[in-house]
Amino acid sequence: MMTVSWSKLLALLLVIAFAITGFMQAGGVTIGAVKSSLGLLVPLALIWFPEELGQVTLPLARGGNVDTATPPVLISLAGWFLLVGLPVAIYFWG
Repeated sequence: MMTVSWSKLLALLLVIAFAITGFMQAGGVTIGAVKSSLGLLVPLALIWFPEELGQVTLPLARGGNVDTATPPVLISLAGWFLLVGLPVAIYFWG
């Protein structure tokens, strides 16, 4: 059973705020604003479902295979980096 933590609620609020901001800057519902909003679902999924995503095992190119689970904290940190860290880095470097 998934528990809803403050971290998950904060991530959801940030995604909603980013989506609203994107639509406002685009001047309404445009294809670019919709694509940007859909892109926010990736970090949100990493933050909301780190246990489930950490259990995924996949074959890789050249015959390799991911056969061990990834710790949920690393999955969640990756989501937070994509949601907050990357935009902040782009803002300061751009």
